[in-house]
Amino acid sequence: LIDHATVKHGTAVQFLSFREVLDRMNQHLLAGQPLRNQQGADNGVRLLDLNGDGFMDVVIGNQSVQKTRIWNPDQQSWSESAFPTQLVSKPAADGHQSIRSRFGILNDQVVLFTLTPDESSSWRFDGKNWIEDKKLLSGLPAGEESLFILKAGIDQGFRLRDLNHDGQCELIVSNPGQQAVFKWSVEDSRWQQLPWSLPEEAFLVDAKGRDAGLRFVDINEDGFEDALFSNESRYSLHLFKSLEEGWKQLFDKQRNAAGEVPAISRNGTNNGAWFHSKHLWVQNEDTAKLKHLVAGKSFEELMELQGPQPKSPSAALKSIQVKPGFHVELVAAEPLVQDPVAFDWGPDGKLWVTEMADYPLGVDESGKFAGRVRYLEDTDGDGKYDKSTLFLEGLGYPTGVMSWRKGAIVTTAPEVFYAEDTDGDGKADLRESLYTGFGEGNQQHRVNGLRWGLDNWIYLANGDSGGDLLSVKTGEKLTFGRRDLRIRPDSGLMDPQSGQTQFGRERDDWGNWFGSNNSNPAFHYALADHYLRRNQSLIAPDAKVQVSIRPGAATIFPVSKTQVRFNDFNKVNRITSACGLCFYRDELLGSDFVGNSFICEPVHNLVHREIVAPKGTTFSSQRAESEQDSEFMASTDNWFRPTMARTGPDGAIWVADMYRHVIEHPQWIPQEMQEKLDLRAGKEQGRIYRIVKDETPLRSVPRLDQLSDSELVQVLESPNGTQRDMVHQWIVSRKQLSTVPELKRMVATGKAATARLHALCVLDGLGEITAAEVMTALSDSHPGVRRHAIRIGENFVNESPEIGSKYLNLVNDTDPQVQMQLAYSLGEWNSPKAGVALAQLVLKHDQDVYLRTAILSSTGSHLDSFTTALFQELKGKQPPAESFNALVAMVVADKDQATLKQIYQVVGKQTVGKPYESWQFRAIATLLQSLG
Repeated sequence: LIDHATVKHGTAVQFLSFREVLDRMNQHLLAGQPLRNQQGADNGVRLLDLNGDGFMDVVIGNQSVQKTRIWNPDQQSWSESAFPTQLVSKPAADGHQSIRSRFGILNDQVVLFTLTPDESSSWRFDGKNWIEDKKLLSGLPAGEESLFILKAGIDQGFRLRDLNHDGQCELIVSNPGQQAVFKWSVEDSRWQQLPWSLPEEAFLVDAKGRDAGLRFVDINEDGFEDALFSNESRYSLHLFKSLEEGWKQLFDKQRNAAGEVPAISRNGTNNGAWFHSKHLWVQNEDTAKLKHLVAGKSFEELMELQGPQPKSPSAALKSIQVKPGFHVELVAAEPLVQDPVAFDWGPDGKLWVTEMADYPLGVDESGKFAGRVRYLEDTDGDGKYDKSTLFLEGLGYPTGVMSWRKGAIVTTAPEVFYAEDTDGDGKADLRESLYTGFGEGNQQHRVNGLRWGLDNWIYLANGDSGGDLLSVKTGEKLTFGRRDLRIRPDSGLMDPQSGQTQFGRERDDWGNWFGSNNSNPAFHYALADHYLRRNQSLIAPDAKVQVSIRPGAATIFPVSKTQVRFNDFNKVNRITSACGLCFYRDELLGSDFVGNSFICEPVHNLVHREIVAPKGTTFSSQRAESEQDSEFMASTDNWFRPTMARTGPDGAIWVADMYRHVIEHPQWIPQEMQEKLDLRAGKEQGRIYRIVKDETPLRSVPRLDQLSDSELVQVLESPNGTQRDMVHQWIVSRKQLSTVPELKRMVATGKAATARLHALCVLDGLGEITAAEVMTALSDSHPGVRRHAIRIGENFVNESPEIGSKYLNLVNDTDPQVQMQLAYSLGEWNSPKAGVALAQLVLKHDQDVYLRTAILSSTGSHLDSFTTALFQELKGKQPPAESFNALVAMVVADKDQATLKQIYQVVGKQTVGKPYESWQFRAIATLLQSLG
C-alpha cells in the first residue's frame, strides 16, 4: 500500500506513525485534551452526537477545561461553548478519577445528569447550548432513597439506556443496595419507577463500585438488549421482554471448575471480555495456552444452556436460511396470529387462518377446546397484514379453513361446518353443520384439507382417523374408512376418494391429486375411487403411488441443533413429520420451480423441495441438483414448526409456522419426559412467512369482489394457480351466470391452456356447458384440456354421436393422462363401440398397471363387446398376460358363464396340425386357478 501511494503520489503523501496520529487527534479533535490523563485515568472527554446531525461532537469536562465543541460539516469548523459541569471527580492519590455525570436522550434532546451528595443537577442541550432543567429530576426518589451517580468516590451503577428503542432513555440504578428502573413519562414530564429492575444478584457494579460483570447484549437477536451477567462465582442470562415485563431469567447458575460461561469480570476487574460475531470472547493469561488464545461462547450456545428458547418474530426471521437467490418475508405474527396450522385466501383480500390453540391436549391439558378461526387484513396495502379479526373461537382442534361464499368452511372433527357473519361485527353468528361423524383420534390425525378441485368438488384429507359420516342435508351415511373424501357443501353430496392423506391433500394445475403422511413426503393417487367402484369384481392395485425416488423416511439436512427424540431414535435427520404438501403453481420464482413440490417437516424445522416429473400415468420426484445436501428452507430455530406451504396469489410460497417448542403429540412422549416439558410452550406465538425471489416484484392480487364479469374471467389467464382457483370457486359458489358468455369465448380462444381448462370446468360447475364447448375442448392443443373435456363429455356422450366419435379418435392420443381419462369415461358411454375402444386400449397399455386398471374398471357394462373385440384383435395370438389374468379373475367373480365360455373357447382352441402354445397352457392355468 505504501509503495503504491509513493509511486502514484510521490512526496505529496506523508505517512504518520500512530503516535503522530494520536497527537493530531488530541490537538485538532479534542482541543488539546486527550481521552486519558497523564496517569492513564479518565480525563472527562467524550465524543457524542449532541445535535443529531450524524456527526460526532466533543465534550470536555475535567478540572482544567469545561468546553462543548460542535462540528459544522458545511464550514468544516468547530463551534465552541461552555460545558456546565465536570464529568469526572477530582483525581485520587493514585490518579484515578470516577465518573460523576451521565448522558442520555429524552424528548429528542441530549440530557446530562450530575448526581452526587454535593451536587444534584440536570441539563438539556438545545442544539447550541446547555440549558439547566431541574424538571428532568422530577419523580426521582429523595431522602435516603436518593439516586447518585457517584457517592463517596464509589460508582453507584447509574446508567441511562433506551431499553425498548422508543427514543427515550430509561434510567437504571444497579448496585448491591439499590436496584431500580425508571421510565420517562412524556405526558407527565417526570420519571416513573417500573415494577421490575435488573435481576437480583445481577448488578452493574459491586459494593466497591467496581465492574460486577453485567453487560447489555442482544443475545436472542430480537433487536433488544438482554442482560448477561458473569463473574468469578456465578453467571446468568436474562432476556428483555418489554417495558411492561422487564427481563425474564433464562438461567442462573453457580460457577464450578468447568464454568459454562466465561467470566466477564473477576474480582471487580474486566476479565478481558468483549463481544463480536455473536460470541462472548475472553482473552487473558488463562487463555494463553488455548489453540486460538481465546475462550468463547456463542450466543446460540448461551441460549441453549436452558434449551432452545423462543425468538421474537424478527429474530426468528433472521434464523431462517433459504436457497440463494431467494429471501423470506414475514407477513404476519403474534399477536395478529397464533398457532396457525392452515390458511386460505378470500376473494376480498382476507387471509383466513385456522389456529389450533388447544394443541395438544386442550388449554387445561384435559381437553378444553380453544381452537380459533380468524381473518387477517392488509389495511394500508403494504403487503403485510396489520388487522386481525377473531371470527370463531372455542373450537375443538380445528385443522382447516376455506373461504366460502360470505364466510368460511371449517374442518374440526367430528364435523365440517359453514360459518358466516350476518350482522357485520366480524364474528360468526351463523353456524351450519354440513357433515358429521369424523373420527376424533390423535389431534395430528383428524380430517383436514379443503382444496378446490377442477371438477367443482371440495376435497378433504382423511387425517387417518376415518369415521362413520352423515351428510346433514341429505341424511346420507358413509363409512369413511381409509380413503379421502370430496364434498359439495351446497347440496350435501359426499363421495369417497382414493387416499389416504394425513395432513394436506393437494393437486397440481391439471387435476392430479397428491397427499402424504408423516413418513412419506408425497403420494400420487393414480386411480380415482369413484370410477373403480363401478366394477366391484375388479381387483385394483393400491392407488397410492410413492412419488419420491427416495420414498419413506429419506435423509434430510436440518440446520437446527438436534434435540432429544422421544421415539424413532434411528430417524434423526430423516423425514418423520411430512405434512402440508404444496405444488408450486406459478412461474414467478422461475421456470425451474414450476410444478415443484414443497413438503413441510416441522420436527426438523425445514421445508423440503423436490422436482416432480411425469412418469407414464403417474409421477416421480427427486432433490434438485443444487440441494443434494441442503434444504430449500430451513431454520436454526428449533421452535420453527412449518405445518403448511401453499402457492400464494402473489406468486410467493407461503408457509404457516405454528411456532411451538414441542410439536410431537404426547401419545408418543414417555410420561417421565412429559413431566419435564411444557407441552404448550409457544401457545401465544405463530408466524406466516412467504418465500420471494430476489429482485422480483410480487404479483398484484386482484380483489375479486370488485371486478366486472369480463375482468373476473380474464383473471383465469393468470399464470398463478391460486388466483385461477379463487376465480373458479367464486363464480361457481355464487352461481354467477352472467359470466357464461365470457367463459364460452375463453374455452375457444383463451391464450393459456390453464385458462381454457378453468373456463371449461367453470361452465361445467355452473351447469351451463354444452356439447359444443366439449367438442371444442376435445380438440384442444393441450392434453390437460383434452383430458378434462373427456371427463365432462360423459354428460353428453350418450346423446352426442360427435362426442362418441371424438372419444374413438382419442384412442390414439399419445398423452398418458388423456388415455387414462378416456379409459374411465368409455365406461360411461352406453355403446358397444366403447367396449371395442377399451379392447384397443388394453392391447396398448397392458404393462401400465394403473391404465390397465382404469380400462378394466369400465368393462362392467361392456364385457361382451370388450371380450369379443379383444379376441378379434388378437386373432389367435397370445392375449396380454396381465390384462388377461385380471379379466379372468373379474369374470369368475361375476359368475359370468357366457363370457367364461367365450374365453375358454379362445384359449382352448387348437390350430389343426399344431400343438397347443405355451401361452394357452398358462391361460388355462389362470382360468382353472380362478375357478378354484
